[in-house]
Amino acid sequence: MRVLKPTILRALLVVVLFCASLALEEWDANIREGIHLHKKYNHRRAMRVILEAAKKVPQNQKEIAYWLMEEAHNLLQGDVRDEVGARGLLDSAMSVAMLVMDAETIYTVSNVFLLAGGLQQALDGYRQVQKLFPQLASAYHQIGLTLSRMNRLEEAFEAYNGAIELLPSYAITYNNIGVLLSKIGRIEEALAHYEAAYSIDNNYADAKNNIAAAKLQLEAKEREAAVKKLDSGIFELPSSEDATDEKVTTALRKLIQDAEARRRKAPKGVLDEDLKVALSSALPIVSKSSDAHALFALGTVLYELGAYTDAVRKWEERRKRRG
Repeated sequence: MRVLKPTILRALLVVVLFCASLALEEWDANIREGIHLHKKYNHRRAMRVILEAAKKVPQNQKEIAYWLMEEAHNLLQGDVRDEVGARGLLDSAMSVAMLVMDAETIYTVSNVFLLAGGLQQALDGYRQVQKLFPQLASAYHQIGLTLSRMNRLEEAFEAYNGAIELLPSYAITYNNIGVLLSKIGRIEEALAHYEAAYSIDNNYADAKNNIAAAKLQLEAKEREAAVKKLDSGIFELPSSEDATDEKVTTALRKLIQDAEARRRKAPKGVLDEDLKVALSSALPIVSKSSDAHALFALGTVLYELGAYTDAVRKWEERRKRRG
């Protein structure tokens, strides 16, 4: 057996390393060319260049996918977002990730697609991850999030519920279900989901804020319902032409009684403006009354409602009538 001299071995090693360096430089240069082409919106040619380079270096495919993602993410920063260029880069990143068939890489590319507004591509990526890992709750959650942004609400509910089945302590999913329920007007159910999210994680600021917002919405609905239940025809006064002292005095006393009754039946803060406007508009007519006590009572009601100028005017009239 012939033994190679050390000098020959060293020379062969240098040649091998040089060839490896050339190969490395070649694929690296090709990827850079592909990135440049994507930024020029020549996406078809860019993807072809990148895939050809990636196939030659299987051991570097994951690295290439993340490189492309980083370039895409950079295009989405700042005031001027280049979503077209970013999506082209992400298409290539997803194609390379599919060569590796690595769930983590596909999931990450899908997240950046979601950031870039590529909803269908993000959805396709998450569903591929779901096929690879059927028990991964976060894949179901991201599918639900993407579908909700596509306004496919029923499918979003189904995906979110799938995430909850796999991971009952998934606070963000409960919160996002609440957001969907709120969109379709089911505020009570939304509040229950926000509270469930907050009970799992009491540092979850979004859930806390959503609870407060939902409670305000429910209070507003209750107040609106209370308004509808109240009698809207209580402010009946005689016309100016027919305003005899007796009729005005009788109407004034009824007006005060009805206003007080209406205020007691309504929730706190409801109808204050309605009462103020109605009572103030009645002033030109009720001022004809000679009933000093009724005028004083009307002034008190107006004062409580914040119509201070009108209240003082009524008390002044009452003082004059008594004088």
